[in-house]
Amino acid sequence: MAIHQLKRIQKGNVIAQAAQEIRRLVIGNGMPEGAKLPSEHALCARLGVSRSSVREALRVLEAVGLVEKAQGKGVFVRRNRVAYVPQRYRPEAIQEAGPIALQMRMALEPRCAELAAARAGAHEVRALGAELQKFRDALASESLEDAVVADSRFHVLLARASRNEILFDMIQSLDLVATENRRRALAFYNDRRLIRLHEAVFEAVRRRAPAAARRAMDRHMRAIKNVETVLAKG
Repeated sequence: MAIHQLKRIQKGNVIAQAAQEIRRLVIGNGMPEGAKLPSEHALCARLGVSRSSVREALRVLEAVGLVEKAQGKGVFVRRNRVAYVPQRYRPEAIQEAGPIALQMRMALEPRCAELAAARAGAHEVRALGAELQKFRDALASESLEDAVVADSRFHVLLARASRNEILFDMIQSLDLVATENRRRALAFYNDRRLIRLHEAVFEAVRRRAPAAARRAMDRHMRAIKNVETVLAKG
């Protein structure tokens, strides 16, 4: 995949779309580790977005470990990159990318839920149900870290059930960045509300109701966004 094959960004979550297209350029083109990405100017021209949007998209991809910036030299495919190895992520990059990553999740996760409701197999539905039960048990026992892990697994399994490799890889990569969002939401909302939000998504997937699954996930993500908005105001 060459730069001319990148899709121009449509209206909506511009940063999320830009990050996904740049990721497609790296993965789809089989760019080797250490390879230099096209310049910001070239990406802006091809994607039809501002330089600030391209920079924010690159910051997200840097936080999730796909690319790295070299001051004054450009952006390169990260050496020794891995799909999901938490200790390799720079904490300051994750913190900076948190709000942007949440925007991406708000754009991507409802679509994942919609596709999962249409495509998930029986074994994937069972796995989702098992993870939901672990989430309930963790909240009941007031085990914050177990609840964070179960919540993470639920969302990653849902993305896998979408049968869309790009969506799955993006959600899996964003998962570490989402950890602090999850901790804050668990501390902010009561247990019952969090469980209901997840149950609504699961039930829609189980019933094979794509539109309902999308709406349920959208409500869930907006609840997370509300926590970040309230906390930001102090």
